[in-house]
Amino acid sequence: MAKNEQKKETKMEPLASVGVQSMDIEHEHCAKALALLLETLSVDSLRQVMKELVSHFDHEETLMKKHKFGQNNGISSFSPFDSHVKDHERILQIGQSELNRLSTTMAIGMTRCET
Repeated sequence: MAKNEQKKETKMEPLASVGVQSMDIEHEHCAKALALLLETLSVDSLRQVMKELVSHFDHEETLMKKHKFGQNNGISSFSPFDSHVKDHERILQIGQSELNRLSTTMAIGMTRCET
């Protein structure tokens, strides 16, 4: 590390409880993975974020269905549940696109090094 460079430390604020212990624990795992990504900016840390998010989103959506959270009540066409699931899909698509981009970039770099 150069003289004038400082290691960037990410401070995590305590997360508010959602009132479900398993969700609170998963939120902490997701936050820690995201903090690591901010500190290291590596493909491995992005993969870890994606792993945590996929697991959490799957569990959350299962709980939401089980407890009929945000189901369309027939009064309007808006469904809080469907909207939330679409947010999950959008977040995962962004992460997967970035993983794909980085994998392609790394493969191109490796090919250039080999030639």
